[in-house]
Amino acid sequence: EGFPLLVPDVVCEVKLTPNVTALLSKKIPGMTLKAALKKNPHRQRELLRCWARALARIHDFRPGARNAFSNRSIPVLLDRAELRLSRGIVKASSFVKKYGVESAMDLRAELDEIQAICRSIVFADDCLVHGDPCAPNLIVDDASGDVIGCIDNGSIGLSDPHWDISIAAWSAGYNTD
Repeated sequence: EGFPLLVPDVVCEVKLTPNVTALLSKKIPGMTLKAALKKNPHRQRELLRCWARALARIHDFRPGARNAFSNRSIPVLLDRAELRLSRGIVKASSFVKKYGVESAMDLRAELDEIQAICRSIVFADDCLVHGDPCAPNLIVDDASGDVIGCIDNGSIGLSDPHWDISIAAWSAGYNTD
């Protein structure tokens, strides 16, 4: 049984640097959810429900080989964020427009706050997540309006479903009126 949403077929891989590989893939028919929300403001509620149903399909999917997916649990992701921030890999300028972060100190304070909050949370059991289910990464069928596919799939893995839900909630606010 395959992934619950359409994913693009990979045409080829291109090694850009020793650590970066790009994938050239075929287009999934339809439009991004971001484009659908913009084109159909009168259907935003319906499209948001389709988005939620698509996430539920991903989260309910039980892959046969769980070890084929990376561990993207919240503690693992926070450790990765800590490492990237301490090595200077994450630049504050990447976050200014969308998130209002103006300096590395803002990033540090934000990560410290998130880590403190997460220490007190009991997370849900890990399930399959998209990892970045924002509106530009989901594909809507032109005829039905249903979310049928996803792109930017490099973050698919096993994690708490609230990870996906939090990203989708932020994206819903960012991509709707």
